[in-house]
Amino acid sequence: MFSPRRKRVAFRIGEDGVLEVLSPRGVPPGILAKILDLNAEAIAGLRRRAERIRSRRKAAERAYCEGETFFLMGEPVVLTLSPGRRNYCRGVLSVPPGDPDAVKAELILLYKELAHKVLPQIFQEEVRRTGCKPASLKINSAAARWGSCSRKGNVNLSWRLLQFPEAHIRHVICHELAHLAVFDHSPRFHARLEELCPGSREFRAEMLRFARTLPRL
Repeated sequence: MFSPRRKRVAFRIGEDGVLEVLSPRGVPPGILAKILDLNAEAIAGLRRRAERIRSRRKAAERAYCEGETFFLMGEPVVLTLSPGRRNYCRGVLSVPPGDPDAVKAELILLYKELAHKVLPQIFQEEVRRTGCKPASLKINSAAARWGSCSRKGNVNLSWRLLQFPEAHIRHVICHELAHLAVFDHSPRFHARLEELCPGSREFRAEMLRFARTLPRL
């Protein structure tokens, strides 16, 4: 792939496992071949990393059938297929039966319903504890971000947070509340976050590790 703005040659492995070469326009094929040879070890490392990611994703895939395990507040819960309304009770997530896509859709709706009940409660507890004054809270469906905060003080939390342990949820909430004072990720922000949530860096590392175990909802 050529780009007039690119200054140097780079590599990446696509989701299909194919090596992509990113190059400034005009680099002769012979030079690119030499660069590939010189970086063979690094490219092999990229391939191994891509394979590990694909393996983790495959392990996290679900068939959305009776007896599969998901997570709620960091604890494993079992999926059951039962006619009637979506429901959660004592470690069991119950949704109507159907094909995998229909079951997944029902399961996501159940998570959303639970998130709208649980996350605002935890959020208000942290607001009272920290003395912060956000403008509002909304629960959204963000997949790439657990939370966000606007310059006006409007906080968003993804319903997917409900899969994490409560301590992790509180850490994300504190992260967004810290943005009310510092709207960036500078050292001053991290100092503020540490005030609100001691051990914040450790919490983030734990969340990233835990996230790798979660199914892709």
